[in-house]
Amino acid sequence: CVKQGFVKRFFIKNDGSISVQGIYGSGDCFGISVLCNDLIEPHFYKGSEEYYYEAMSDDVQLQFIPKNDLLAALAGNKSLYQDLFSILASNRLSDIWILENKGINNAYKQVAHILTFYATRYGKKQGNSRCIDVPFTQQDLADILGMSRETVSHSIAQLKRSGFIKGRRTLTVQDIDTLKLEAYR
Repeated sequence: CVKQGFVKRFFIKNDGSISVQGIYGSGDCFGISVLCNDLIEPHFYKGSEEYYYEAMSDDVQLQFIPKNDLLAALAGNKSLYQDLFSILASNRLSDIWILENKGINNAYKQVAHILTFYATRYGKKQGNSRCIDVPFTQQDLADILGMSRETVSHSIAQLKRSGFIKGRRTLTVQDIDTLKLEAYR
């Protein structure tokens, strides 16, 4: 579980390039599908777990919970299943946003949509705006969205020109509701 900072999940493609799958922030847990395979029959996930994780910031702190310790705790205290379900639901929320994003009909709106997600999930409120201090790159966003870095860069520039976001390395969403409307418009 991520106690502090940000971690990205990626895999290495056959051609040697890296594909970012997602970003985890404070309070997020990863590796849940491995645990679910021990709790759910038939198995929750049968694919390979060939994913890698990398700290995205210098302040990353992780809390490691050995699988056997967690399984023993779950067996001794069924109310922990509710907490586990909450963690699993939170993790799947990002998957739902990504799936929803695939149904949006252009890159500009897809970028607005994913920035709405990160601003909602990790953004720090500053009046009506939210500061996204996730240390992702435009290439990270491009990988997550399945588009080129240039397309993401162009879309971010358009969002800035239109006044929806501002900033460089740290993006600020001026009004989350207005950006969300732009994504679905």
